[in-house]
Amino acid sequence: MTAAANCIRFASMPFPHLNRINAPLLAIVAALAMPGCATTAPVTGETQAASAPKGPPPKLSPDDMKEARKNAQVVAGTWLMVVDKGDFLLSWDTGARQLQDVVPASDWTAGMGKAREPFGEMQRRVFTKTKYTNKLNPPGHYVLVKYHSQFASTPAIETVTVVKDIDNLWRVVMYAIEKTKTPPPAQEVPADAQPADTQEDEADPQPAI
Repeated sequence: MTAAANCIRFASMPFPHLNRINAPLLAIVAALAMPGCATTAPVTGETQAASAPKGPPPKLSPDDMKEARKNAQVVAGTWLMVVDKGDFLLSWDTGARQLQDVVPASDWTAGMGKAREPFGEMQRRVFTKTKYTNKLNPPGHYVLVKYHSQFASTPAIETVTVVKDIDNLWRVVMYAIEKTKTPPPAQEVPADAQPADTQEDEADPQPAI
């Protein structure tokens, strides 16, 4: 099975570095274009120009980064509870401005339904890590919050990307879910046990690796 068979593409969105994802996954992506998927909108020269990177903002201080990761984990966990209830419209309503500006609510709700349906009911979710980065496009501060989850039909890796919105509140901008063969661990990784962030110096981060 290929990624083309398991994704929905919102072609007007940036994050061009994610185009090279080849792993089988189901992804609903705000600000993500994936090759070979069904397209809801054509990519135009104007769109490409609008989504061109303008350079990352200054990275957060260590203290601010730690606080961002904690806030993002709370936001992601609350947002996932909405998704688990099947209220995909509310998940759009509470999403980031850049998600709402690019993805119509009807497209988001339909896509989320298609993405989650094969997994069945969520049974258990274990938080595994957060990852801060300021290298995604559009420029901003992002935290990737990752979970190892057990659904009725299969274990899965869920990645919720949270962005610092225009009003300085953290909101969800991207969601990805990928099947895995390994069941989730018995216990969560304590937030204080996570290593300090060094991701700003890494290559382009990719949700749902």
